[in-house]
Amino acid sequence: MANRPQAGGYNYTLSDNATPAEIPAERETEVPPPPTLTEPQQQTLLTPENFRATLSGFIFSGVLLGLLPMWNSAVFITAAAILGLLFILCPLRLQMVALAVTSGVIALPQMLYLSTGSARAQMPKLLHWGYTIDHPTVANVAKYLGFIFGFKWLLIALALVFATSLQRRFFLAVFSLLAVAFSFQFTIESLANQKFFHIWVIIVNLFVAFALWRLWHLSLVGTTLPGKFAAIAAALLIIPGGIIDFFPIHNTGWSEVTYKNDPLIDWLNKNTTPRDIFLTDRFVNHPILMAGRRILYGWPYYAWSAGYNAGKYDRLYAELFESKDPWKVFRLLKENGINYVAYDNAVRQGQFIKRPNEQLYATYFLKVFEDNRYNGLVIYKVPDTPPPKLAALPEGVSNMFEGGKGSGKGQFDSPTGIAVDASGNVFVADTNNGRIEKYSPSGTFLSTMGIKGTGYGQLGAPNGIAVDRTGDIYVADASKHVVEKLESDGSIIAEWKGPEAGFYGPRRIAIGPDDSIYVVDQGRTRIVKFNPDGKVVTTWGSKGNGDRQFDDHTSVAVDPITNKVYVADPRNRRIQVFDSDGRFLTKWSIPEWGQPAGFEDLIIDSKTGRLYASSAHINSVLIFDLKGNRLGSLTPKPPYKLDGPSALALVNGKLYVLNMHGNSVSVVDL
Repeated sequence: MANRPQAGGYNYTLSDNATPAEIPAERETEVPPPPTLTEPQQQTLLTPENFRATLSGFIFSGVLLGLLPMWNSAVFITAAAILGLLFILCPLRLQMVALAVTSGVIALPQMLYLSTGSARAQMPKLLHWGYTIDHPTVANVAKYLGFIFGFKWLLIALALVFATSLQRRFFLAVFSLLAVAFSFQFTIESLANQKFFHIWVIIVNLFVAFALWRLWHLSLVGTTLPGKFAAIAAALLIIPGGIIDFFPIHNTGWSEVTYKNDPLIDWLNKNTTPRDIFLTDRFVNHPILMAGRRILYGWPYYAWSAGYNAGKYDRLYAELFESKDPWKVFRLLKENGINYVAYDNAVRQGQFIKRPNEQLYATYFLKVFEDNRYNGLVIYKVPDTPPPKLAALPEGVSNMFEGGKGSGKGQFDSPTGIAVDASGNVFVADTNNGRIEKYSPSGTFLSTMGIKGTGYGQLGAPNGIAVDRTGDIYVADASKHVVEKLESDGSIIAEWKGPEAGFYGPRRIAIGPDDSIYVVDQGRTRIVKFNPDGKVVTTWGSKGNGDRQFDDHTSVAVDPITNKVYVADPRNRRIQVFDSDGRFLTKWSIPEWGQPAGFEDLIIDSKTGRLYASSAHINSVLIFDLKGNRLGSLTPKPPYKLDGPSALALVNGKLYVLNMHGNSVSVVDL
């Protein structure tokens, strides 16, 4: 026997062997409607007993939420956003306050820790509408969401039709993640906001699945077949979106690192310790990193996205792999605790390092490992003390290619003259510092000549510079209005004040094949020719735009084969050509010239029959043949560039270009 509740609320007894006729008929007016999904009626009165019964669960949830920041800050922000809206939309608010206080107490120390650090960059402002996409108009946001979620929007809408009031409120709270993703900037990395979309999709997919389930069980006209067909069609519509998501995974790369019986791994384990730091390529899966050794600067993505000043280490990384100054490199290596430097083809030919300085490491540091099987890997050891070859150099040595503005060794302040001696040493007229700097053929700083001043043997504003075959140096001093003749060590030999009326702002000097010295006397608009003893041989020129006249001429060059003299006359936009006695021969037009203070310079390559012309207003070098035909222009290979070229020098197939604005020397291979 079984007691069963009757529809109208009465009980009846049903015998185990009763027949259907014996079952009492139910009142038709009391037949309940089919069951529907409804939420239970909410209690409006919160009793102390109910509060205590539910409080522990909320506190435990607060503990879990408070532990999130160090694990994943995006998930913590997500939970906070959803719970904040649930606090408004749902009851049990006191319990949610307890949850928030618990999570806040635990999360606050983590948030403070994550927001500190001397290397962190300044964070952006928090409110930033449309940070996730470009041009964030309402139409573009709608297009973006439509493309990302596609036909799922139809199923989401259907799920909300079938959902209960509580479920709809929960969806509304979850919808806040879209507002967070589009309206806030928590980091300098835009991809971080994609994490809010990812979490939103995970939760919303539950609603999509619920809609498919309801369609599958939906009965129309006594059959569920239409609902099943609709569910299948909807599933087929959303499947392509999932397939598309797999393409990035399929197309991505991966790497394998052999650990056992590997020569590099064996060498690292035998000769280095896990505490040693390597300077390497930034490859995420570099074998040295996979071997358990520390590297100075790995892939900067995560540190950068967290707000740390990755740019600072980008510059350090580039200096260590590009600087040609051995003392500077050694000092940076020691300051950053680097024990080994690993050079491979990824460094030599990669996108981050443009001017590799491997020759510096090969010259001054001990090679301890080399194996071409590892992408041409060579490892150099950084010693505790300066290596012997480095110790022999003066500390603080620099090079002319890096230069830099200043008065230190190897630095410049608006230099305007450059020359090369018979040994390939380079001399630069460091104009505003009142000195001459000497460099080795490789560009390493060697010495400084001259003391700034107006006295005899001192340098005021050295402009043009030339070196004769005996090593004597000639300097056109524009502020002292003299030409100084110096010995190779910088000792004064003589000062020439020029012919009648004297020099007025001499700018350039050139030496002919017969050792004659030609001076651009710019202030007097003339060319002055001397013999090596300082005796004036001839002069020519006057102010104007006719033949044999000049307007602030800036440079002179002599063809060592024909002895023809070429004069840059930039204000008149031309080059004039003379014989060695100053007789006019021809002229060439240079339309690019014409602006004042261009410090235009000329140099002749007699072997190839070419003339090179520069201007501080044009960051390229113009090429002509010796008949005046324009052949093209020259620029250094990237990343080198010209920055206000003010002087030229030529030796052994290399053209040195002095950059007065960039305070450095560039080299162009001819």
